[in-house]
Amino acid sequence: MTNLEEDIFMEEDPQESESVDSMNSGDSNSDHSETGDESSSLEDNDSDAYMQDEEEEVVVAGPSRRSKRLEVDTGEDDEVFDQMAGGVTLPHPPKESEVSDLDGLNKDLSGPIKRLTKNTKRKHRPSRQVQQVLGQGNIAYIDGRHDDAIRLFLEVIRHDPHVFSAWTSLASCYDELGDEEAARQMRFFAAHVENEAETWRELAAQFKERDQIPQCLYCLRKALQVDPDDVGSLWEISALYREQNKISKAVEAFKKILKTHSPTTYNFDLLMEFFPLFTETTHHDIGAQAFQRAFEWHYDHFDGPEEVYSDLANTMRLEHVIAVGDLLMLGDQLEEALLVIRRGQRWLQNRKDERQFDALDDDREYDPPGVQRLTESGEQAEDLGTHPLDVNLRQRLALLRLRLGDDDEAMLHVDHILEWDVELNQTLFMELGEALLKREMWEKALEVLAELQSNDNIPDSPALIYALGQCYYRLQDHAAAEEALRWVISVDDNHIEAKLLLANVLEDTGKKAEALEIVTKVLRGRITRGEVRTGRGPSKGDRSAEGMFTRRMLEEEMHSLMQSLWKDVQAAEEGIANGEVGALDKFVYAAETMVENFRVARNNFGKNRGVVRVRKYPKQRKNDLTTQAQELQERLEREMGLDDDDEQQDSSAYVILRSTDLYGLGYEEWLALVIKYCCVLMVKSEEEFALDILEHVVWSGVFNNRRCEIALRLTTVAAAMRAKAYDKIYDNCKRLAQLHQFRIEPLQLMLACLGGKGLRAAVVWQGSILQRFVHRELRIWDDAAHGLRLHYNPIWGRWAQSVKNEMEEELVEVEKDQEEMDLEFDGEGILGNEQPQEEVPRPTKPSPGLNVLYGQHMLSAKSYQSALYYFMRAYQVDQYNPFICLLIAQAFFGRSMNRQSDNRNFQMAQGLAFLTKYRELSLKDPISQEEVEYNFGRAFHGIGIPHLAIVHYERVLDSIKKRMEQSDDPEGIRKDSFAMESAHNLMLLYTSSGNIKLVKDKSIWMAI
Repeated sequence: MTNLEEDIFMEEDPQESESVDSMNSGDSNSDHSETGDESSSLEDNDSDAYMQDEEEEVVVAGPSRRSKRLEVDTGEDDEVFDQMAGGVTLPHPPKESEVSDLDGLNKDLSGPIKRLTKNTKRKHRPSRQVQQVLGQGNIAYIDGRHDDAIRLFLEVIRHDPHVFSAWTSLASCYDELGDEEAARQMRFFAAHVENEAETWRELAAQFKERDQIPQCLYCLRKALQVDPDDVGSLWEISALYREQNKISKAVEAFKKILKTHSPTTYNFDLLMEFFPLFTETTHHDIGAQAFQRAFEWHYDHFDGPEEVYSDLANTMRLEHVIAVGDLLMLGDQLEEALLVIRRGQRWLQNRKDERQFDALDDDREYDPPGVQRLTESGEQAEDLGTHPLDVNLRQRLALLRLRLGDDDEAMLHVDHILEWDVELNQTLFMELGEALLKREMWEKALEVLAELQSNDNIPDSPALIYALGQCYYRLQDHAAAEEALRWVISVDDNHIEAKLLLANVLEDTGKKAEALEIVTKVLRGRITRGEVRTGRGPSKGDRSAEGMFTRRMLEEEMHSLMQSLWKDVQAAEEGIANGEVGALDKFVYAAETMVENFRVARNNFGKNRGVVRVRKYPKQRKNDLTTQAQELQERLEREMGLDDDDEQQDSSAYVILRSTDLYGLGYEEWLALVIKYCCVLMVKSEEEFALDILEHVVWSGVFNNRRCEIALRLTTVAAAMRAKAYDKIYDNCKRLAQLHQFRIEPLQLMLACLGGKGLRAAVVWQGSILQRFVHRELRIWDDAAHGLRLHYNPIWGRWAQSVKNEMEEELVEVEKDQEEMDLEFDGEGILGNEQPQEEVPRPTKPSPGLNVLYGQHMLSAKSYQSALYYFMRAYQVDQYNPFICLLIAQAFFGRSMNRQSDNRNFQMAQGLAFLTKYRELSLKDPISQEEVEYNFGRAFHGIGIPHLAIVHYERVLDSIKKRMEQSDDPEGIRKDSFAMESAHNLMLLYTSSGNIKLVKDKSIWMAI
């Protein structure tokens, strides 16, 4: 099948054929559109839903080998040809002599189109040139030259796809060549040209024979657009929808049939085909209305089942009366059902005229033999005669009387039913027993159910024994109730109702500990399976048993697969440790499969991130199983003295459950697997892929805990370093700093990762967002160190500033909003983290690290005066840190070189003083002294004293040269030291002074 044909089948709306119906020239489509509009409305404002198929994947046969060889480019086709004949092309270019007559064809086709009168369909007349080529094709076909005929017919279609005979002749050619698939395609396109209902029905029959149901439905819908009153197509559509379990569409088709074909409304043989559709779904009201209308029509037109007229069909029988009553009972139309049953049995017995019984409120018309009725005064009632009643109808009369509350009338039927053969009427007895249980008529229910249980030929079922257990419990026969309920639980461990009733029985018999244990297990199991619901009732997915079974099977299959792959991973790790060849490849294959399945698991990346917050005391109906279990648990705990009033007052109204495993593997196993796999990817130079995995899985519900997030973000930083993704280094280090308030290590890690990485890293470091974050952390740290008031948020696990006065209120609000925005962006504040954390201890003294960090921001921005302020604050806390002294000296030198400096020499002297202290506090080993000498040289170089700078640079090179002479790896020492930096700066100084010889001498240090 061509792609065009498949696209046509995938359309949903009746307007889907606009493009293909455009072949009908003029206003020929107006007939069909108006006719379709007249039939588009159903009774009760129903739309033609049956005309719109749901989107689904249509599996169609591909083109045959012969049709494939016809797919050749034909140049610029017109728009209609692209839509209708896109899959039909020439096998090779036509001869010039055969196409020379078609030069003016486009001009003829582009002429004006006259409007036709309404309700007329203009016959398409091809141009003279097209007719000539068509005639040549017909001659070739008659002569048996099928290839030439196909080529000529395709040429006709290319210029004028509205020529119906060209399509049909093509189909005939393919038929004679034995290519049925191509022939069917041609007939399919021809049907769009002709647009006749009979043609569409024939195509639908062909598709149905090949079990191509979507295509069959499409053709039937097209036939209905042409002939909306085609009952046969409607009936076929409804049958197909029933087979596909598309209930709503089948019901709409059924309603359309009733509207367009009145005899169907009264034909029970036809209506009964839809009876299962109404009883098994929620559309029983529609069925009850249709069946009741048919019942009333038969009751009005016939006096009994044997009466027949030539022009009217009498189709109502006993089973139809039962069906009408069942549908009315499903719709809670109890009075109407009662009337239908009584009248129906009377009509079946040819007693339609005995209408005196309709005035009676009781069922004396069908009293069992031997029943004597009394009046209100106690006298014997008038005998109006009794008549037999079918067993099924009598059972339904009993059910109706019980539901209506007429217990005395119901007992007359129940007592008579008990005389029947229970083995032949098992279903009737069970339904009657359940109805008696709902009416809380325990003794009579036990009597009915005992008939079933005492019969040796009827096997015991959990439903029957549970019903008996209910009766025993209500009648205070606790021993029998316990025995029955334990049997039910042993057969069906998921029978929650039986477990709760057994807990009630054990409570009454004094076995409270065992009862509490049963209830606790029930509640834990329902919460684990996510069965705790509000009063809204089950969802659509829960009502679909087939869908639940499929999902469960897929889940078990994936669980087994993951367990098998995990064993492969462990075996591969052992092989790697033992040096086994190929072990790493095995690890990569198994780990990759596991990680990809971890990433595509939808339940692992929900909004709540694996956290379910369940209300302990939901507002539910009293008959809800969870509510019953919770009330029973509370009562048992109070009776056993296990409840804690204080704890109940302080406890949350919710139970928070966290997802800690996936496919049977805990979060520790998944964490180790993901990190190891990403490290292997980094070793294989696939840092980008590893980074993508880590950034995704960090939001997993399984990893929604502090330990996993820290490990994953540290691994992300490592991958970002290798990928040179400096913005991701900043994001993850910032998040780590938020997780570790009053800790400087995450920011130091960021500095170490960004240091010396070039311009891109410097841009990230100088970002305003990072500066505001560091400043906010510094302010909170200072307030905590000075004992000022702070507010602790247990959800975020962080301290925040409190508003102290009106002047600071605006500033604090801005910073608080910024902090909340950062936390929300990083995943805090959502349901997944609504668990109080331990309070972070407050610092007792200011942080030199944060002051230095923020001062370095100021230094990078050339704001030397502000930098000095924060460096001096750090110096007050830690006066023996050589690095702080170096930074202070650098800030003084920078300030002295500023044009706004008021005392440049004094600032230089201050800088040199701190630089000297930096030398004193530094270590005395050669490597540290080389760093000191380089910094001295760089300082003199920066303030414009080159002769002193040269001295210090030379000292650095001399020290490095000595170490290289004494080392076995001199090249490693040169690369890891300040040799290149010092040599480069010396070359700059020598170049500025014009000493080229010294420049060449120092260039040896720069060799790669």
